[in-house]
Amino acid sequence: MEQASSSPAGVTAVVVPHGDHQIIVYVDKNGGIRGVEAAVRPTVSLINTLREVPVPAELTPDVSALTKEELRVLVMCDGKRSLREIAELLGMPFSRVRLIAERLRALGYLKEIELRM
Repeated sequence: MEQASSSPAGVTAVVVPHGDHQIIVYVDKNGGIRGVEAAVRPTVSLINTLREVPVPAELTPDVSALTKEELRVLVMCDGKRSLREIAELLGMPFSRVRLIAERLRALGYLKEIELRM
């Protein structure tokens, strides 16, 4: 109901997975059900299962040459976390974290940005 209250339409959708399909229940800010529908569950494309994982290099960074943002991202690069996870943890847009990671790679502080499943 909180989500419905903050929605401009005053309604939110609750998705309930059910086998090979899903049930979508539309709920208004008062908890009333405004509609129900069944939909085929979307398939996850391969591209959405790939994770971009920044792998740190052995080069010791010159912290005075990095911006605060770059340093924040670099310290999160442990070879396990994905760029999306880092973005979520830091509360930064993914696109910004991706650009920073590329800069860190170009500077030699990241060995590579590895694609993993």
